[in-house]
Amino acid sequence: MERKTAMLNVAFGAIFGFIGFWLIFFLTDPQHGSFWMIFLFYLNLFLWLAGSLSFLGYFFRNFKKTNKNKDELFVSSLRQSVLLSTLLVVILLLQSQKLFNWWIGTTVFLIVFLTEVYFSRNNKC
Repeated sequence: MERKTAMLNVAFGAIFGFIGFWLIFFLTDPQHGSFWMIFLFYLNLFLWLAGSLSFLGYFFRNFKKTNKNKDELFVSSLRQSVLLSTLLVVILLLQSQKLFNWWIGTTVFLIVFLTEVYFSRNNKC
């Protein structure tokens, strides 16, 4: 897939996530919400965060003028934004269920960190 097509898809996902997140946030009651409403809340939050952070990371890397290919810059920023968004959403989900404490947060962080180290060392993405 071309970089521009991928960027357009990520932008649409981020816009969809942004609109869906704020609609659910303002128009629903979390105390009386169903499983699907809570699921859509976290899914839209993930889409919004992943899309926004991927563009921020890409433009920051592009601004630094590294010698890498622009496709590699976008793929690495997308990968890192998905991992960071996963970290944030999992922590928020655990906190909402009152299951979050420091050692679980550290474990989730280490899983995300080691996943990034694995992919960055092996140049899979």
